[in-house]
Amino acid sequence: MKIFLYGGTFDPVHIGHTKIIDKISLLCDKVIVVPTHKSPGKNNFPIANSIDRYEMLNLLYEKSKNIEISKYELMQNKTTYSIGTINYYQTKYKKANISFVLGADLFKSIDKWYKIEEIKEKINFVVLNRSNSLKINNNSEQIKYLEDFNIGVSSSNIRELLKRNELLKVKKMLPLEVFNFIVDKGMYN
Repeated sequence: MKIFLYGGTFDPVHIGHTKIIDKISLLCDKVIVVPTHKSPGKNNFPIANSIDRYEMLNLLYEKSKNIEISKYELMQNKTTYSIGTINYYQTKYKKANISFVLGADLFKSIDKWYKIEEIKEKINFVVLNRSNSLKINNNSEQIKYLEDFNIGVSSSNIRELLKRNELLKVKKMLPLEVFNFIVDKGMYN
């Protein structure tokens, strides 16, 4: 079984995230989307709480057969490192081949990750190469590069637009279910 772990803050989940999830779901048996409680590399906590971020993702994928929304890192209620998540899923899916999906910008700084040598021994990487990223085309057995992931949407931009109540602009950047969820709850105002 081939499993891809795709982590992030998803604050909020937007069409860029969904395009990535849809694309990578075609390349493996199961995608496990892992919203984080708090990213190790960021000083601030996400704006939306863990339950709302999980629910936004779940609205989109609860009926999917090969996409699972994980509560693992959210339940830790602390900063969680990738090695802990990897160990958890390797224990849960003992015979699976696990790959970690991340953007090329984050992959460039991977050597700074906590316990990176142990991570490299345990898993493979799927790197999303955006057009503004350094072009890296040296696919190997452990690293697969996927080109053309310049989506042009960011959660921080969406949050800023929501603060200014620019709903028409935001609606184009979010799946409709997520847009309605955010508006109904009055999030990010």
